[in-house]
Amino acid sequence: MNILIISQNFPPDIGGAAIRIFGFAKELSNLGNKVTVLCANPIYPRGEIHLGYKNKFFQKDKSFVGFDAYRSYIFPVKPDSSFIKRLFSYFSFVILARFNLSKISKKFDIIIICSPPLFVSLIGIKAKRYFKANLYLDITDAWPESAVATGFMKKGILFKFGEKFEKWIYSHCNYFLASADAIKTHLLSKGVEENKITLVYDAADIELFEKPVDTLFLRKKYNLEHKFVVGFTGLLGFAQDPSSIVKVANFLKDYRDIFFLIVGDGGKRKEAENLANQLNLKNIKFVGQIPRKEIPQYTKLFDVCLVTYKNEGLFRTTIPGKLFDYLSSQKPIIINLEGKAADIILEARAGLVARSNDTQDFANKILEIYKNRKIGKEMGKNGFKYVKIYYDRKVIVQKLNDLLLKTIV
Repeated sequence: MNILIISQNFPPDIGGAAIRIFGFAKELSNLGNKVTVLCANPIYPRGEIHLGYKNKFFQKDKSFVGFDAYRSYIFPVKPDSSFIKRLFSYFSFVILARFNLSKISKKFDIIIICSPPLFVSLIGIKAKRYFKANLYLDITDAWPESAVATGFMKKGILFKFGEKFEKWIYSHCNYFLASADAIKTHLLSKGVEENKITLVYDAADIELFEKPVDTLFLRKKYNLEHKFVVGFTGLLGFAQDPSSIVKVANFLKDYRDIFFLIVGDGGKRKEAENLANQLNLKNIKFVGQIPRKEIPQYTKLFDVCLVTYKNEGLFRTTIPGKLFDYLSSQKPIIINLEGKAADIILEARAGLVARSNDTQDFANKILEIYKNRKIGKEMGKNGFKYVKIYYDRKVIVQKLNDLLLKTIV
């Protein structure tokens, strides 16, 4: 098959969506398909063009092997920018990427659009007509509800317009890929026929994480010899509430051999760092963003891994990509919010669930593993067995490939 994937975010952008779409592109190409990705120049999450790139009108990204990737201009916006500025950024990509479609001179059998942001679907609708191919909408967050939950939109006139726009977009899509059961439920509530929806869960890059890794260099670099390392990787945004980790670090500051290592970047990183400085904490370090291929070096270093969320209803249905990285790294996990991700951790017997908005309980859960290292190791082994059975990306994308084959026009 010739497959076109359209996504605003794509590595080196960070976050679960970028990792998911890269997984689609890589594994679908490994299955013998010709895959082309059309994405924005990488600016996420800081609103700055990533090192090694220029924000050109149109360019081919030669850093990927096995598939073609083309990048289009996007107006950069900072994480704290207003929703109006974000809209301007979204549409800068939509307008120019729609124009740049004509520069990709191929005939595609399948088109996959990735949302959020849902506006990317406008590129997909044009591509559907231009290439006369079936259009799949892959959804990882229901928009505009996700914009409300993350604080970028209020329920008013703009929200009502967003709901109408959402239904209009859905009416132009042939099929839907839902990353979670809650997404499927949302689509059904919007009138999408069930036979058009397929659950395609996020998944684990087991091959990346099961290779042996020497963590001695990092232990020396960050002075972590003989330390119990509590780690976090990924996006540091509104949803992840990184300040909650700082508060736990402050609660445990008298434990001299417990150290918090935060790997990632995002709109709430500076706020969390400022809080750590105000509290004069010596037991926490923010590393910043690193390439995806280096993540296993850090997760293998951790003694326990954290999944944090703000206590919002929408996030209870979310399954973060970092969860699969942690499971693949054979590490125990602590999450501070009940919901689907917590259910997976408990079902896998791979970690503990702390009460939301309860710093003391969160700290106690860390101490539970700190004082019982053997139990922590057992949790790590349990998680690895579980993720290999249920969330291997190769297996999940193989099923997606079979589905796509059945729907070629």
